[in-house]
Amino acid sequence: MPNLPVPASQDGVSPLRRLRRTVRVAGRPAAVRLESGFWEQLRHICAREAVTLDALCTALDARRGHEGLGPALRLLVVTYFRSASPPPRDAEAPADGHGSARLRSVLAALG
Repeated sequence: MPNLPVPASQDGVSPLRRLRRTVRVAGRPAAVRLESGFWEQLRHICAREAVTLDALCTALDARRGHEGLGPALRLLVVTYFRSASPPPRDAEAPADGHGSARLRSVLAALG
């Protein structure tokens, strides 16, 4: 499989570059290491929902069980945006093995 070009995020950093940030979970500092693209999407989610990142991390911490905070945040981002995406219509079903129009559009945006 060929390497896909990776677009820069809004801050100019590759979305695949891992960045370590400190968040506060229930008032205590916690170090989290996520890819830049996930940090950017978390900022979007917090802005849309009018919550702070610390408040989001605290709410997630209460529900995550034994999983690490980093993987739980990644899953939150994927689940949040997947829930915002409408289910595919039958007309969008890929018949040629190249994916839906939506997938082709996303792949085109990457390169």
